[in-house]
Amino acid sequence: MPIMKTHEPAWRTGLRAWSASRRLLVSATLGGGVAAACRVVGSPWVESLLVGWCSFALLSLLLSGLTLGLHGDIPRPDEVARNDQSSTAMLMVVLLGCAASVTAIGALLLTSRDLPPGERWPHGLLAVVAIVLSWLLIHVRFAFHYAHRDLETRPASKGRTALDFPSTPKPDYLDYLYFSFVVGMTSQVSDVTVHTRTMRRLVLWHSLLSFGFNLLILALAVNTLAALFQ
Repeated sequence: MPIMKTHEPAWRTGLRAWSASRRLLVSATLGGGVAAACRVVGSPWVESLLVGWCSFALLSLLLSGLTLGLHGDIPRPDEVARNDQSSTAMLMVVLLGCAASVTAIGALLLTSRDLPPGERWPHGLLAVVAIVLSWLLIHVRFAFHYAHRDLETRPASKGRTALDFPSTPKPDYLDYLYFSFVVGMTSQVSDVTVHTRTMRRLVLWHSLLSFGFNLLILALAVNTLAALFQ
């Protein structure tokens, strides 16, 4: 019996053609617009910047999810290279943005201590949302980078990959997301074997970054609870 081929929607095909820099530009435009709108209606600078950052991070994650296709699509080399375009610059933008958001969260929590108890909850909720989105954005960005670095080694190594997923000769996007989030949560590689020096160095930097960011999250969580229930 012949197998029917399924065709993906035109909108998703169009999104696949978007480069990482284009997704960044669209997300940054939305985030900047939201922050400016918050300032126009009278919101303080810290709150406006955090709301703008949350808008940027949320749209970035949505575009990444739609582009990757969370159905488990097998990555194509040209597509992965496009998704990891200017990888070092992209990582720096995301990391600097996350660092700025953490600083803004600290400032927000300091100012919220002088507010009445009933007015602290919106600040606490905004802080939690910003932390979660920043954490997700870092590891999704690293998943793109892992996929690119893994696939670009195959031609030169005659099929041998930088990352060896057990019983998975052709890993899909969900496999790379799995690897990235395992490193981000545990600072270890679990059941995936790392074969190349370049990839080991990337995993090392990701692990150190995740460890430091997780410590910051813990500290901010304690301060958020203290500010809410003080």
